[in-house]
Amino acid sequence: MPGPPADHGPEQPFPGWESVQVNLAGAHLAGAVCAELDRRTFLHPGPPLDIADAPAPMRSAIVGALLLEEEADSPAAAERLIDRREVRLLPSVDVGAVVPMTGVLSPSMPVVVVADADGRQAFGPLENGAGACLRFGCHEQQVLDQIRWIGQVVVPVLDQVARLTPINVTRIMAESLRRGDECHARTVAGSSLLLTQVFATLLGRQLSGPDVSRVARWCRANLHLFGAFATPAARLLADTAHGHDRSPIVTALASNGNEFGVRVSGTGDRWFVTEAPVGEVVLFDGYRPADAHPIAGDSFVMEVVGLGAVALAASPVVAAQLGWSAASVARHTARMREITAAPGDRFRLAGDDFRGVATGIDVHRVARAGFGPSVSTGIVHRRPGVGQIGGGIAELPTAPFREAAVVLGAARGVPSSVGR
Repeated sequence: MPGPPADHGPEQPFPGWESVQVNLAGAHLAGAVCAELDRRTFLHPGPPLDIADAPAPMRSAIVGALLLEEEADSPAAAERLIDRREVRLLPSVDVGAVVPMTGVLSPSMPVVVVADADGRQAFGPLENGAGACLRFGCHEQQVLDQIRWIGQVVVPVLDQVARLTPINVTRIMAESLRRGDECHARTVAGSSLLLTQVFATLLGRQLSGPDVSRVARWCRANLHLFGAFATPAARLLADTAHGHDRSPIVTALASNGNEFGVRVSGTGDRWFVTEAPVGEVVLFDGYRPADAHPIAGDSFVMEVVGLGAVALAASPVVAAQLGWSAASVARHTARMREITAAPGDRFRLAGDDFRGVATGIDVHRVARAGFGPSVSTGIVHRRPGVGQIGGGIAELPTAPFREAAVVLGAARGVPSSVGR
C-alpha cells in the first residue's frame, strides 16, 4: 500500500515541549478552577461521550460523583439521574484537564494545578495512588470519605507549599527519568523528589500542626503521588504544540473506555477514533484476560510528550514487570523513534546512551510504519466496583493515525491512499 507523501512539513513541531517550564501553581477543589463544572456537569477522559454510553466502571464513578456532590442520597437515586440524562459529561481535554482511567471529575474533587510562565494552566485530580479509587470505578463510602479528606486537609497544605516555594514539575520529570521512572506506570523517584521539596518547605517555614503531620504521612505512603502532578504538566506541554496549521504531530491520546481517540496539532479539535484496545496485560492473581476492561483515561498524554511506554528504556523495573528483556526494550525504543519526529533534549534515557526521548508522534510516520505508539496503562475490571486488576502496555491501532494523515494530506491538496 503506498504511504503518504514524505514531504509533510517541518520537523520542528514542539519548541514548547523543550523550553516551557511547568511549575506547581496550587491545589484547590475543581469547581474553583474550572467554570464549566457544576454539581451535575462532570469532566470525563477521552473523546466526547454520551452519558448513556458510559462504560460500567465510569458509570459507577459518575454515581460516586453524584453522591459526593450530594445530588443523590443513594446509589440507586444517582442511577436514576443518569438514566434520565440529568448528568452532563464534558471531555477534559477541552478545558486543559486530565482525568485518569475510568474516573470523572466533579466540582468538589481536589485537584493539582500547574502553570507556565505565560499563565497557561492545566489540572488533574489528587487522590489515593492505589486501592479503591473513584478512577477505578469504586464509589463506596470510604472512597468518598477519602476524597473529602484530601480536599479538606491535604489541599490547603499543598496549596500553601505552592505559594511559598517554586516547585518545577518539568525538572522533576526529567530527573526522575534518570532515576528509573518512565513517569507513567512508575513515578516512585518523582514522588520522592517532589516530597523532598514539599518537606523542605514545611520544615524551612516551620509549618506544623496536626494537619501538616497527617499530610506528610499521607504523601509518604503514596508512591504514585507524582503522577497527579506529571500528567497535568504533560497536558500543558502538549497543548503548546496544538493548533499549528498542517502539523502532523499528535497532541492528545485518550480513551473514554469505549473509543480511543487521537487529536493532531494541524486538525484542530477533531478527534480520530477507534475501538479502545485492551493491550498486553499483566493481571493480578485470580483474574482472567476476559475480566480486563479496554484501556481508558487521559494519562496517555505522558506518551504524547515522549514519556511512559515511549520511554520504557528509562525503567528496567517496569520492563521486568512486563516480562521484557533488555533486547526487547531496545527494539521497542527503536520502533518508537521510527514514528516520532525527533529526539528530545529535555528528557533523556539512561538506558539508551542518554539519547533524548522519542518526541512528537507523527501521524504520517505511523501510517508509513504500519504500527502505532505504545502506551502504559492500568487495567480495570469490566465489572463496576472491583477496581484495578492489573497493568500493562498497549500498542495503539493505526486506523485513527492513518485517517488523520489522509485529512492532513487532503488539506494540502496532496492525494493519499492511506486508509483506503
